[in-house]
Formats: sequence, structure tokens, C-alpha cells
Amino acid sequence: MKKLLIALLSLISISAHAQTTEATLTELQEAIERNDAARVAFLFREKRMDPNFYLPNGDTPLVYAIRTDAMKTVNLVMLRHRALNVKIPSLRGETPLMLAAIKGDVDLAQTLLFMGADVNVNFGWTALHYAAASGQKPMIELLLKNGAEVNAVTERQVTPLYMAARSLARDAVDALLSAGADKTICNDQGISPSSVARQRGSSTIADHLAIEACKMEKQEQTIIDLTEFIKSLEQGESANAQNPAP
Repeated sequence: MKKLLIALLSLISISAHAQTTEATLTELQEAIERNDAARVAFLFREKRMDPNFYLPNGDTPLVYAIRTDAMKTVNLVMLRHRALNVKIPSLRGETPLMLAAIKGDVDLAQTLLFMGADVNVNFGWTALHYAAASGQKPMIELLLKNGAEVNAVTERQVTPLYMAARSLARDAVDALLSAGADKTICNDQGISPSSVARQRGSSTIADHLAIEACKMEKQEQTIIDLTEFIKSLEQGESANAQNPAP
């Protein structure tokens, strides 16, 4: 199903800009893999490629560049493109900010936030979940400072604290607790942050997070439907093409 969605969206993107073909999208993806900033810049400039297209692998150029640590391309080309939209996720629901978060790149995250990245957007996971999953305390503190919801949950009721406990990242656990993380929120199988830490081998963190019982009520969270979000982007692009700015 996801391969079909990628194919359909690629066709929509290609039809919206006549000079962009599947071959040039593949060429762009390969240039990003090589961290060939000059070639990426050439493709954007001479082929008039939109930096918000979906590549054949389902990532946007920016998401893929961050994922593959092509930071020369990110800093010298991507972030300087006037048409760049830092809010657009990959077809896996990963935003540029989420990738920066899991990698612990605080400088990049600060830049993305300055450029309008939504700290709490949730296509299933948030940037704070990603930072917690890799135990990135400085990143957690940055996201919290910028308004990240400390008790954000996934569809399965997983919190950032649960992810930090699962990763046995004591500094990350403490940073989240200091910001008001609720250790009584358990996942949909009734597993608490304390329990998952014990399962992963840390009795110290488990005891630190010990609770008497899980919170009974389900935590509400606005999780955005990724397909509908992408459709809205495509509809907006189509409207702009039909009614160009004067």
C-alpha cells in the first residue's frame, strides 16, 4: 500500500512540474546520497525542481539529506532554498525536525524551529518521542523549551518518557520528569515506563519510575492522518499553479 501511495504521489508531483521527471527525481536522490551539494543545487536551479517533492524512496529531499547525514547539502543548499517547506513529512510520517531530534543535532533543530517547524506535529510520533528514543537530553531540553508536549502519546499510548525508559537513558528520563512527564501513563498493553526499563535490564531506572498502578483513562492526542495531510498539500500546490501570484 505504501509503495502505491509513493508512486501515486510521485506522479502527481511530476505532472505538476513538467520539467521534473522520474529520472530526475532518482538523480536527485542519488546526488543526496553522495552528499553532492553542487549537483543538488544544479538540479534545483537548472531543472527547476521543487525541494518539497517526494523522492522515489518516499522521503522529501530535506528529510533524506538529514537521514543520510548529507549535512553539506542540507546547510549549503536545502536550507537556503526559498521554496523549502520544513513542515512536510516523509511518507513514513517523519519530519525534518524528527530526524534532527533522533540524531541529536541541536543546531539543525534550532534552525528548523526558526524556519517554522511544528514541534508538536504528530503523524504517529513526535519529535520529542524521537529525541527520547535516542536519549538525547540536550535535544529534549530544546524541544521542551520550544513548547513540546511532554506527555504526547502515540496511537498505542506510548509517551516520550516510555521511550527514554526503554532506551535506558537516565539523563533523558530525568529531563522529562523535571518537565512534568507522567510516569503513570502506560501503553495500550498496560506496560509502564518502569516496567519497560526493568524488561530492558535496568532495575535502577525501573525503581526510579516505580508506580502503584497505571493511569486508567486513555490519553487523548491529535494524530494527523498522513494521507489526508499530503492530499491537502497537493491540492494547495495545484491551486497555486492555477492561480499564480501576481
